[in-house]
Amino acid sequence: MNLQKTIFIILLTGLLSSCQFSLSSILPQGSGDGDAGVIEPVEAAQADEPTATLENTSTPVPSPTVTATETLVAVTDTPIILPTDTLTPTLTPTITQTLGPEVQLDAFDPREDFGDPDLLDFFTGYDNWNARNDGDVIAQVADGKFQLTAKKAENGTRWVHSWPEIRDYYLEVIAVTPETCEGLDRYGLYFRGPETSAGHIFELSCDGRYRLWIWNGASATTIVNWKAHSAIEKGGGQLNVIAVKSVDDYITMYVNGEEIDHKFSDRYNGKNYVGMSIGTGPTESFTVQFDNFAYWLLEP
Repeated sequence: MNLQKTIFIILLTGLLSSCQFSLSSILPQGSGDGDAGVIEPVEAAQADEPTATLENTSTPVPSPTVTATETLVAVTDTPIILPTDTLTPTLTPTITQTLGPEVQLDAFDPREDFGDPDLLDFFTGYDNWNARNDGDVIAQVADGKFQLTAKKAENGTRWVHSWPEIRDYYLEVIAVTPETCEGLDRYGLYFRGPETSAGHIFELSCDGRYRLWIWNGASATTIVNWKAHSAIEKGGGQLNVIAVKSVDDYITMYVNGEEIDHKFSDRYNGKNYVGMSIGTGPTESFTVQFDNFAYWLLEP
């Protein structure tokens, strides 16, 4: 009986040992501090934090930039008039604009202001002029007119002068253009000429512009470059009365009795020659007829 109990106890002990081994093999092991068998909660996996900052090597794209544009307008002592047919500013006799000391823009008749001229030439002969015929120009009196013909196209400006030498005056002439009168074909007055190869030239173009410049015998100085004005009768078969007033260092320009501009010039302001000029743009054998050449001597 005792033997049977002993065998039973030995079998039971072995069975219990086998069960303990199986259970320990499936339970998680603790940290050794008494928490064996406790299942720790597992957190959701987190993305690793970046361990370095990557340098941006791409080329930056610039933002669009809006740049404001500005039109620069030169400021001068007189209004700028562009040489176009659409701009036709006018100055009427009822408007007087003071532009500088002792100088005014105004329209007037010199005969009312100055009386009879000191010289009036109807071109009945060569009393005050010489005839000329060379490779560039023909100058002659014909049919009571003084005719200037520029022979070549695009050949600059030529002039003729009278014999008297004068200072401080109002100078005037009537000019009639030929039927073919285009672009910068031009004509006008020569004045303040200390010698025949130098002086001032005030000229009108067939497209309705005017210019004032000086020739010193070797080079030109432009005082007023080509500017349009509505007082000028442009084109072929037109009559224009061209005049300048030269007193001291001031030059005032007139067309058809209307004062169109004034400028300062202290060049050649002593007693000098006066006369008429002609020049060509596109036209060959360009002929202008001048009449009633006159001047009034003025007190400075």
